Amino acid sequence: MKRRVAIIDLGSNSVRLVVVEIGDGGSYHQIEDIKESVRLAESLIDGKPLSAKVMHHAVETIKLFVSLCQALEVQRIIPIATAATRMASNQREFLDLLRQESGLDFRVLSGSEEAYYGYLGVANTVHVSNGVTIDVGGGSTQIVKFRDRKIVRDGNFPLGTILLTEQFQSHTAMSRSQLESMLAFLREKFAAYPWLKTAGDLPVVGMGGAIRSLARIDRRRKGYLPDRTHDYVMTRQDVKEILEHLAGMDAGERRSVPGLSAERTDIIVAGVGLVYAMMQEGEFDTLIASGTGLRFGLLFEYLFPKAGDPLVPSVLMYSIDNMMRYYGLQEDHARHVSNLALSLFDQLREVHGYGPTARRILLVSSLLHDTGVGINYNDHDEHTLYLITRSRLNGLTHREMIICAYVAAAHYRRFVWNGIDNYMAPKGPLQPQDIDMIKKLGIILRIANGLDRCSIKAVTFVNCIVKPDRVLVMAKIRRGAELEIRHAMSAAEEFEDLFNRKLEIEPINH
Repeated sequence: MKRRVAIIDLGSNSVRLVVVEIGDGGSYHQIEDIKESVRLAESLIDGKPLSAKVMHHAVETIKLFVSLCQALEVQRIIPIATAATRMASNQREFLDLLRQESGLDFRVLSGSEEAYYGYLGVANTVHVSNGVTIDVGGGSTQIVKFRDRKIVRDGNFPLGTILLTEQFQSHTAMSRSQLESMLAFLREKFAAYPWLKTAGDLPVVGMGGAIRSLARIDRRRKGYLPDRTHDYVMTRQDVKEILEHLAGMDAGERRSVPGLSAERTDIIVAGVGLVYAMMQEGEFDTLIASGTGLRFGLLFEYLFPKAGDPLVPSVLMYSIDNMMRYYGLQEDHARHVSNLALSLFDQLREVHGYGPTARRILLVSSLLHDTGVGINYNDHDEHTLYLITRSRLNGLTHREMIICAYVAAAHYRRFVWNGIDNYMAPKGPLQPQDIDMIKKLGIILRIANGLDRCSIKAVTFVNCIVKPDRVLVMAKIRRGAELEIRHAMSAAEEFEDLFNRKLEIEPINH
């Protein structure tokens, strides 16, 4: 039975509602994401308590969120509060007011808990197993070093975009000396964590609104596709250029910057400054933007309540399984096609010359090759391409994701290479040699899919004999497989063009 869970995140800058639908098999799908700027942290400047005005705004927003949850038939609401509420001298008064008006008991996370849930959201969704996370909030900043997806060190301090903006007046145009003064102050903060100095070989994985804005600005200025924040990679030089560009403008001028929302124009320099200062202090060269963080960390804890450490065994395979269930794919067919495709790949290694990365791409593509059928069987190759490039498929780089999408779509004989030029370097992640990989993996997948054309496993496994002028595929069958052989052989002409060998398929009875 499907159920819906909501997470209300009462942050220092905004309050956010995320609603997720959880399917019978444990798959999940986000169905709502809405936020309202409340700026709780602004009320705490100079040690003041939360003002009646900001508390009222927050309470009214949360009441609206609760009403939306009721309309969406949400069974469980998980309400949490972070830095501003944690630091407020009138915290108890605020929590009591929230309980009375909304009926929700907000859990106030400690700095360490905030860091942990952010890390958990990252560890279960990004494509790297080692790194340093930074979660830039309105009222605090959390950092975590992880190796093999396990926390090694962590830290947090009560300084975020709102308080930093007030301290250095970064909502206005800054001179170079003012910017350097802010960065020197921030490097001193990060210097309190000497383990950052020994982690420079790792990527920084950033989360939070400032990071999402930073990644979006960089994509817009480069004309980059896919337009996807999660797993988007930037260099330290990219971050520096954007920081210096934004710092030279006032908040009004920043409104014209493509990718920057109006509500962040005053605090964006502080947010980007925090990230850049940490990259300077630790000598980090790479920043990976994460579209998930604290809220998804809480979701994973909810999904795996009995796990001491709710880490999925494999980010990629968990994400694939989630997509297969959500889109209602024929799992038996998909897995059998995948087994056949990987067997062909392994036996034809001397023919195609590819290694583990290509094999992993073929694994993903073969499991998801029918994703678009649920929209419409006709043109399902194009629907598959669209869904894979726009769904939350985790555990891959952008380049790998795009290649997977085109390989999956290429299993269908009529597939046209729509839009692939948009993803080519320098504006996109694809390299010229990737086109050849897509074609070759696509033809292997087309053969494998043909060998299970009726989805009845008529062909149980294959044995390949590679000769200088041809490849003979001995297809073990347990019943008549004329249709399967015919569909697989429809790829023969293209196979010969790509591999300079003829394709022959011979059925062998068990």
